[in-house]
Amino acid sequence: MYVSTLRSHIQALGEELEIVARFPDGSVKIANFSDIENDQAA
Repeated sequence: MYVSTLRSHIQALGEELEIVARFPDGSVKIANFSDIENDQAA
C-alpha cells in the first residue's frame, strides 16, 4: 500500500496520519512524503 493511499483512508475517517522513525537517540517525524508524491506526478 502506498503511504498516500493510507493517508487518504485515514483522512476519510477524520484522522491524520503521522509517521515517526524511532532511534536510540530520539525520534524523527517523517513529513516529506507529500513532496515525493508531488514529484512523481510531475
